[in-house]
Amino acid sequence: FRAGLLALEGAQAEAVEAYRSAVAAWKRFGHDIGVAMTIVDALLVLPSRPEPREWAADARAIFERVDAKPLLRLLDDTVAKRPGAAPVASSPLVESA
Repeated sequence: FRAGLLALEGAQAEAVEAYRSAVAAWKRFGHDIGVAMTIVDALLVLPSRPEPREWAADARAIFERVDAKPLLRLLDDTVAKRPGAAPVASSPLVESA
């Protein structure tokens, strides 16, 4: 929640770091859906920042692996609304922290 609040308050650099920390925590717990949903959240509240866009392939890989078609559509719709949007290709998970 902290990351989203920081983003909404305009503290974008701090929000990016908070999202990065949240993703790392979800990874430590082995909670892949938490990782992916945190990335989607970052995409929604930080539309002008490049970092969430760079993480989007991780979310796509997770959603594809668990066959979460509605969440893939949510990801695609969210990415499509961003400035300079391009489709997110699949990729293996990478370390974000």
